[in-house]
Amino acid sequence: MQAPKSNSSEEPVKQDEIHPNSLQKHHNSPLESISNGNKGKRVDTRALASSLRSAKTASDVELVLGGKGDLPLQVYSTIIRAFGRDKMMSSAIAVLEWLQLKNPGPNLFIYNSMLGAIKQAEEFDHVERIMNDMVMNKISPNVVTYNTLMGISLARGRETHALELFHEITTKGLSPSPASYSTALLCYRRMEDGFGALGFYVDFRNKYQNGEIGGKGDKNEDWEGEAKKLEDFVVRICYQVMRRWLVKKEDSSGRVLKLLTCMDQAGLQTGRSEHERLIWACTREEHYSVAKELYNRIRGNGSEISLSVCNHVIWLLGKAKKWWAALEIYEDLLDKGPKPNNMSYELIVSHFNFLLTAARRKGIWKWGIRLLDKMQEKGLKPGSKEWNSVSNRVFESLRARGCCSNLYSNDRKR
Repeated sequence: MQAPKSNSSEEPVKQDEIHPNSLQKHHNSPLESISNGNKGKRVDTRALASSLRSAKTASDVELVLGGKGDLPLQVYSTIIRAFGRDKMMSSAIAVLEWLQLKNPGPNLFIYNSMLGAIKQAEEFDHVERIMNDMVMNKISPNVVTYNTLMGISLARGRETHALELFHEITTKGLSPSPASYSTALLCYRRMEDGFGALGFYVDFRNKYQNGEIGGKGDKNEDWEGEAKKLEDFVVRICYQVMRRWLVKKEDSSGRVLKLLTCMDQAGLQTGRSEHERLIWACTREEHYSVAKELYNRIRGNGSEISLSVCNHVIWLLGKAKKWWAALEIYEDLLDKGPKPNNMSYELIVSHFNFLLTAARRKGIWKWGIRLLDKMQEKGLKPGSKEWNSVSNRVFESLRARGCCSNLYSNDRKR
């Protein structure tokens, strides 16, 4: 019988709402603007971005911005990040080169915007140049710089390097932000390292509880709220990794059970939905131990359970030749609910029919009778072929002994 079917980063730099393409798509919408310091004027950043879309050199930028005077740095950073969203890095670099000709030149805020634009445009060849420019201009990176570099390494498939950057944050005398921790956890997700993600989170939690993270002096972050988000995030990551393990060719049942135990030891709270999604990933017979463990966890918590999930577990246990364990699931349906449906009935009967056939082949007729009694006890009717196979074998044995049996009268009633 076939298996039942299932029913079933934080950005380091905040992005502005201004998008150059929106000038073409929504030309009648109100223009975004930024206050120009103490001069009381508003700068139309959308119009400036639109005028700079074709700029390729600092000279091109000068033609547009040369007569605008000193604009707030927020104007330039907004334009640069907008070009990154539109994957127009040549225009973004032209703006940076123009700013480098001014005195003072671009500051850390501008360079961070450039790195953010590079990440969005996925033109990673420019990263080394930006970092070299910062070194030449004696501009030290801050945590936003490191968060963006971690995101770039992650986008390039260099998860190990991203984690190295995370550890470098503290060596530079900086404190990781919530975005730093979430990006690091995402690295472990990409590497499918559930144990690494769990260990990383536990280390964070210990430091947070000991006051090493988010002390009274750090008023810029809601660390209590962020700690809860990170806990939810690591739980989600662990379950995603376990699902990935289960769909691979090699048997990862032992690793899944071990990670579940480690999550228990870490005190992480998990619920029915996570367990059920993981049960659906159990499709091979060697997965039966994981499916049964997850099923027991759901029942043990006293929560409801989906009937389709129960049917899936019955099917999987039968596939793994754990027929009596499958019967226990069916008995739970009768005693605790949800009420079994036709699929439940057909699955458990198919398991019994298999056992009856095996009893006939091996000549174990007494075992066959016990199976029939058990089926009658649970209100299950065996297939006529299987019934006849066992009953005929019993009759032959009894006739050879010159005995009679109630089974004969039962058979006639059928």
